[in-house]
Amino acid sequence: MSKKDEAVEKAVKSVKDKIREEKPETSAPKKPGEVYFVSARPEPISFEIESVGHKIKGYWDSDHAHLCWRVPSNIADRFAMHHHVQTGRIIRSEG
Repeated sequence: MSKKDEAVEKAVKSVKDKIREEKPETSAPKKPGEVYFVSARPEPISFEIESVGHKIKGYWDSDHAHLCWRVPSNIADRFAMHHHVQTGRIIRSEG
């Protein structure tokens, strides 16, 4: 498994654990240049999110259930203002 796959798996696991624990807290990402966001529930189709003129395409985790977005840290705060993040459909990952 590549480092990229391991990072995605860790991000998905952290969101799944977070859903189970129902704790709204988040912490800084491991990579300083990227912030991971993950769908809170399994998604039927892949979609992209536009934030500050950047289209960020969602990609599947290894189970092909949850979508993940790798967002540059310089626009992560703006991405977090998106409707899907604000309503809880997408969650900022802890890892």
